[in-house]
Amino acid sequence: MGIEFFWFYDLVIVAILLGITFRCYKRGFVASLLGMLAGVIALVVGVLLSNLLATAIYDGFIKGWAEEKIEESLTAIVGDSSLIRLPDLDCTQIVLKGERIGEIEFTPDSVGKIDIDLSNVDLSKTGIEKLDLEFFGLDPDELHSLKVGRTVITVAELERNSLETLVMASILAESLAANGENRLISSLTAPLGIFGGSNYSMTEIIASIIEFGGAGTGISAAITANLVAPIVFVPLRSTLFFIIFVLLCVSLSIVARKLTFINRIPLVGNVNSFLGIIAGLIKSAVIIVIVCISVKILITITGNDVIFLNTMTINESYIFKHVYNLLPGVSAI
Repeated sequence: MGIEFFWFYDLVIVAILLGITFRCYKRGFVASLLGMLAGVIALVVGVLLSNLLATAIYDGFIKGWAEEKIEESLTAIVGDSSLIRLPDLDCTQIVLKGERIGEIEFTPDSVGKIDIDLSNVDLSKTGIEKLDLEFFGLDPDELHSLKVGRTVITVAELERNSLETLVMASILAESLAANGENRLISSLTAPLGIFGGSNYSMTEIIASIIEFGGAGTGISAAITANLVAPIVFVPLRSTLFFIIFVLLCVSLSIVARKLTFINRIPLVGNVNSFLGIIAGLIKSAVIIVIVCISVKILITITGNDVIFLNTMTINESYIFKHVYNLLPGVSAI
């Protein structure tokens, strides 16, 4: 999606390096050092403090409430009984046209989507017979040769769940819809809409239950961790970071102005300019890190599914991708 514009990301890196470095060269070392120290301190404190505050707010006020809302919606319609065995499924045993799914190579197209033919699916070895097949609209006699049609899986979905899990979830979601279980679908998607996750599909919701609902985690906890947390925690943390970062930058800049007398220390002009270049390179690195963090946050919020603003485009770049991929993920805890 928009991968032909990968050069823009590299252009941003080059522009920052040249622009900041030249500015620091003109200002000299001492003035540049004071500004750089203010930015570095604000960045480090902002990252650490925003993560601590966001974690405390999410765990203390949002997580439990989200799980309760989802649990209420589930209980009001079907309870956990029809879904609780989903994590027991062995999705690696799905067979497509005689081949086990793990043995098939799937390649995303130019827009980051994988089109999978589900016209001949064998689920007999996945343990699906443990489910309430009638609820899901599945005939026990057809588990060896289900005819579902086609499904499309995106690269963004693969960042949250495995391909095998998404295929199984897609089959079950299609069967639920065909079986008229619209109340279940709306009961699961409605509470997610409270947190801005109304665009999540039934496939993604079922995939979350399959992959994260086992080992006593619980269905509502699995949905909260995999679907609610990314759309709540990341924006919360990023908002707190920018507030803290701006406040610290302003405060430290005021302090730096009080120390302008340092500029009168007699440094040889050429040495001062050279050291200014060094300071500029370091300052550029800090700004580039901030830009990459911002891009990661935007990609997380938008689901990695926006033209130009996605990891596929970034991975085509020559410079930007190396900095971007070195940074720790900004996904929710």
